[in-house]
This record gives sequence, structure tokens and C-alpha cells, in this order.
Amino acid sequence: MPMIPTEATPDERASRFRRLLAMEIDRIVEDLAARRPLLLEVWGRHRDRGPFLDTLFSRWSTVGFAELTSLEPDVASAIDAFYREVANFRLYVSYTQDMPSTLSDRLETTLLRLREVSRPALAALGGLPPGHRPPAPPTLPPLATGPRPLDPNASAALDRVEYEDLGPATGTGEFGPSPAALAETEEERAARISWRAKGKVFDGEGEN
Repeated sequence: MPMIPTEATPDERASRFRRLLAMEIDRIVEDLAARRPLLLEVWGRHRDRGPFLDTLFSRWSTVGFAELTSLEPDVASAIDAFYREVANFRLYVSYTQDMPSTLSDRLETTLLRLREVSRPALAALGGLPPGHRPPAPPTLPPLATGPRPLDPNASAALDRVEYEDLGPATGTGEFGPSPAALAETEEERAARISWRAKGKVFDGEGEN
């Protein structure tokens, strides 16, 4: 028979409330910083303020009086300073018609200010819960952007495929020339011979 969970005490509810507030403060700052390129691109292309408003969403204005009374005055003051900055920027992006460069400057200033006021707010709330942020993903090596230059000293170690010039299509051979060979012009044949004479290297990462 499953056990009926006991009702949380006032102290436990207050502790949960503080942890949730700390997580929301951290979420607003980190999401606004991480989404910055996308937010500015969407604004520049579509003048859509919706992604900004979604990122700045908070539940602070919906908190009831019972939850507020569980916060000491100095704790509530530190939290209110953070949410005032959020509210000011949210009001700005709700009605602004600024160009993307001006909005970008305002966003940079706001991020600096939010980071500044979030530190005392998080400290007053007791910090973030353990394990709140997942570990950063491993750093992957950069993708190859093009062919690597050949090292003359290492050319012997590479598998070089040589091509034999079979000459123009003459109709000799067991199967005869292909339709493509029959349609080949002298210029195309000269270009093919020149390209094949240089050889082609296959090293698994690109062509040289």
C-alpha cells in the first residue's frame, strides 16, 4: 500500500519557494545571454518581439502574499531589484521600434545589469540547488573547412591513384567506347588528361 506523503511544513514550503525563485532568476539571465544572437536576428528580420517576451517571462508578479511573507525584508529587496530590471527591459522590448543595432546595445547593457543584480539575489536566496545546471557538453574538434595542403615530405605515405590515358575513343576493345566517350570533344579530353595526369589523393578527409 503506497504511503501518503506528509504535508510540507511552512519552513519546507518557504525553502522550496526560494529554490524556485533562484532557478527562475538564473534561467532568465542565462537564456537571455544564450539566445542573444537569435533574438537580434529575429528582430532584425521580422520585427517580432515575441521571443524576447517569452525569454523574459517570470512568475514573480503572480506570487501571492503568503509566499512573500516567507521572505525576509532584505531578501525580498534583493529579489525585487532584479525583477525591476527585468520589468524595465520587458517594457522596452514590448513597444520599441529601435533599429537592431540600438536594440543590441540596449540588450548588452541590460545583460550586464542583470548579472550584477542577480548575484546578490541568488546569494540572498541561498544559491542554486545542487545539480541545477547540467554539465557542459564536451568540446568537439572544429569541422574541416576545406582540403588540407599536401606536405611534400609526406607525399610518399599517401595513397596516390594514378590514371592511365586511354586515348580518344576509337571503338576498339571488347565493349567499345561508351556514349559519353563518343561525345567527348578534344577540349574535354585535354582537360581530362591534364586533371588525371596530376593524380588525385584520397586521404579520408578531403581532396587535394
